[in-house]
Amino acid sequence: MIFTEDFFSPTSVYPSEDLVQLVDSFTKENVNYQKYTGSATLIDDGVVYRKKGNDFYVDTNFLTSGQLNIQRFGAKGDDLTDNNAAIKRALAFCENYRKERIISGKAPNGMDVLYHQFDKAITIYFPNGIYRYTDIGNIKIENLTIKGETFRGVVLKCMKGGIALEMNAFKDDYSSPPFCKNLNLNNIVVEGQYNTEVLIFAQGISHSNWENVAVREADKDLGIGFYFKGVMLSGFKNLQCSSDVDTVMKTGNKNIPYQGLKLDHGHRIQKEKQIIEGEEVIVEVLNGIGNCSNNSFYDIKMEGMSFGVNIFQGDQNTFYGGTPESCTKYGLMISRGSRYNTFIGSAFENDYSIADILDDGIHTVYINCYASKKAWFQGQGSTVLGGFWQEVQIDNSAEATKIENVTIKYFPLPSEGIIDNGKMTTIQNVRDKILGTYIPNKYNATVHLGSAQRPQNNSVGSMIFDTDLLKPIWFNGNSWVDASGNIVIYFLNLGKYPKYITTAAIKIAAVLFVIF
Repeated sequence: MIFTEDFFSPTSVYPSEDLVQLVDSFTKENVNYQKYTGSATLIDDGVVYRKKGNDFYVDTNFLTSGQLNIQRFGAKGDDLTDNNAAIKRALAFCENYRKERIISGKAPNGMDVLYHQFDKAITIYFPNGIYRYTDIGNIKIENLTIKGETFRGVVLKCMKGGIALEMNAFKDDYSSPPFCKNLNLNNIVVEGQYNTEVLIFAQGISHSNWENVAVREADKDLGIGFYFKGVMLSGFKNLQCSSDVDTVMKTGNKNIPYQGLKLDHGHRIQKEKQIIEGEEVIVEVLNGIGNCSNNSFYDIKMEGMSFGVNIFQGDQNTFYGGTPESCTKYGLMISRGSRYNTFIGSAFENDYSIADILDDGIHTVYINCYASKKAWFQGQGSTVLGGFWQEVQIDNSAEATKIENVTIKYFPLPSEGIIDNGKMTTIQNVRDKILGTYIPNKYNATVHLGSAQRPQNNSVGSMIFDTDLLKPIWFNGNSWVDASGNIVIYFLNLGKYPKYITTAAIKIAAVLFVIF
């Protein structure tokens, strides 16, 4: 059994064979190295490419799998060691390995040419443990996956305030950098401190997939669990910022973040010349790249904070399931700059909050969700299709809200049902659980009733749409009248014909009878 540090030692006495089977000095796992015979200039990185005398060896396990054990870089998951240097070393290797390489070769016609080559994706693998660090810098490496052995078995524990884990494609780059694609997290817990402002900050990330990622411990008054700016076209499964399920936040220091997930507009940084007080100066300006958009969130848990999910600026994001629950202010808050977001089968159970949902967005859709306290609509075109709802409040700033095929007053909390002060509201097939009946339909803010449902008395000036006559009618204090002032009276039950007819129609019928 030969250890890697012994074989590649400057004083090594082992022969330089073409293929050697070794044991990694840090992880004690078996590794195979093959002598490199190419012409490229290599650097001894201490892990994958190793130098022995005048020869270079390459780790064939890595070339086959693309996976590197972080402990091979000297990291220790003992909750004591500062792994700053080890993690930075691993990231530096990945960044260098992922860079575009130009290699020489032969074209089919025999001419010498240069080829652009991109190497395969890389996975940095963390065995179970708690890995302390202080500042590992910003990560913006394409085709990189940071993966833990098991979910909640691997904790990346940041020992300073500010941002615990930063993945920012646009940081400190004035050259209009591209989005960073395929930057993934899997089976990772990121832990902060009482003064952590953001646990995971991501900007300009796209086409990425995160699964089983949890965050905990941050500033109680300002801290954000997941802060995404301009993140697009990515999938996020089982993101967790939850004092309901995380034992550290539940029973430990209880440094519960203020917000769980925040979606926001992203920016690149650019430098431009400006005249300030008569002098030309170079200033940094933010160039917007768009809202967080077209992302899919599966079964996320944002629980026990002031705000669960805050869609400040986000478009066309879809949430499947998930629980913005147990929050003290709002489980979900959507601002006016957010458009066409969709929630399917999500659970909003925030009994001690101001409201489960505060929606000031544009055309949000809720499909078969439930909210145990109140859904509060202030924006444009929000649509609720199916599900159990306790109370729905539609403010006068809301336009074209649609509530269809739902049950209200479902939970054992005080409820006024549907409070509608909006414009062009549509209410259809809404069942009141307490009353055990369906409430009157309303289309574009007009109540729609058939003749059998129409009340005999109502407030003066109130309007309904008569579904038998297929037109609006008003109550004048004594009778229902149409737009011409004709009284709508009971006539005959003629099956498919209207049960009610206007006085004008009676007069016309009488004239025709006399003529004929």
